[in-house]
Amino acid sequence: MKQQVVYLSSGDGMDGAIAKGLHEAGFEMYHTHSISETLYAFGNGHRHAQILVAEVQAGALPLLTLMKEQGKPTPTVLLFDRDGRDIHAPIQALQMGVREYLLASDSQIQRELRTRVLAETATQKISNLKVETAAPAPAPVEVIDPPEIANEIVDNNEPLNFVWDAVAHIIHVGNEFVRLSPIEGRMFNLLVTNRRIAVSMKELIAKALLKPNMATDEGIKLLRPHLVRLRNKLDSYPALAHRIVNMRGTGYMFV
Repeated sequence: MKQQVVYLSSGDGMDGAIAKGLHEAGFEMYHTHSISETLYAFGNGHRHAQILVAEVQAGALPLLTLMKEQGKPTPTVLLFDRDGRDIHAPIQALQMGVREYLLASDSQIQRELRTRVLAETATQKISNLKVETAAPAPAPVEVIDPPEIANEIVDNNEPLNFVWDAVAHIIHVGNEFVRLSPIEGRMFNLLVTNRRIAVSMKELIAKALLKPNMATDEGIKLLRPHLVRLRNKLDSYPALAHRIVNMRGTGYMFV
């Protein structure tokens, strides 16, 4: 069986230099186009893939967060940043233990060589663990079309058709994203992580406004404008609209 890499790319397709580096190391590539397809791959026929290549602009960081939360085995990871202007992305990647972070501004030969070194290192690691013979001779890259699957992430058998990046405060909805302010992000995170459970105003004030000692009446006045702006942002997307509901006398709930 050939060594495998799952490659998540944006609409621009796979990077030629990275693909060449994987080809030279003898890897077969399984090409995915969304976070849901990639999670499906690691949960089914490609669960033993040694390498994950993922583009930052295709949702690489939320993908890694979801893989960790779902307890999926984490392969050797290579991230490719086609933009390279977000300083928070490489910092977050480093915190997640990403082995290699490539930029579009890196020369083609740099991207190819660094990819090949990473792939060959992963190969050697697997060989040592399994006490196998040397890796097979390099073979042409084979791109396998993914199966037809729903474009939804499943949470407890119920559709949760968006991806929440709690570090960057970004909600990924299909190919679009919603950027939240720090207060909106903390509020949304608190509501989503307590899905279908009412979150009290006191807790929202303490954890969203970061003012645990503030009087509730004063905190509600400060919190309300942020809640209105958050709801307005979410209401632009059918997958997010009208999901924050007021629980009279208690607080708010995400449904």
